[in-house]
Amino acid sequence: MGRKNMSEERRAMILDAFEVCVGKYGFDGTSLERVAEQAGFRRGLVRHYLGNRDDMVLALAKRMVARYYSQVDELLAHMGAGLDVAGVVALFFPQQDEDQGDHEVMMMEHLIAVSRRYPDIQTMLTEWLDDFVTRLAAVLSGIYPQAGEERAWQAAYGLIGLYFNEESMASVQLPARYNEAARQSATALLTHLLTAPKV
Repeated sequence: MGRKNMSEERRAMILDAFEVCVGKYGFDGTSLERVAEQAGFRRGLVRHYLGNRDDMVLALAKRMVARYYSQVDELLAHMGAGLDVAGVVALFFPQQDEDQGDHEVMMMEHLIAVSRRYPDIQTMLTEWLDDFVTRLAAVLSGIYPQAGEERAWQAAYGLIGLYFNEESMASVQLPARYNEAARQSATALLTHLLTAPKV
């Protein structure tokens, strides 16, 4: 594969700097001046390569959502026909000492916080979540065909909700009982919705 051209490299460097600044200061506390300083470029070059602040916010949102899609792909690749409820729960709720991707979680929280001001980000996040729930429901339906599509979708959404809460609180380093409660809640949800007979 060929070398990136200078514009692509500088654009990536500036976007990296913007991501670092948003991680430190949030979207509202991140100025073009801070991004320029972090990137080692003049403010004018930042605008030249990434546009105004709104353009930068959307570029970063696209980058982060692409990462989130990749993470979903990786997670779902570990799920298969022989997986039981305990196996599904273990994939979503690893023991607390494992790396939980604090940076991605923090960036997701920042994107959610600004999404009301950026309808394109609302759309990106909604489409990503819908894709995640739909794909997880399809996998769960394949593992537990007796559950039916609607119950599999409900289980997928509930599991993802528990997962998001657990991930968003990871940097607080809550006592282990919270992780165990999330695991037990996910187990109860999946057992009830996926393995109990339909009424």
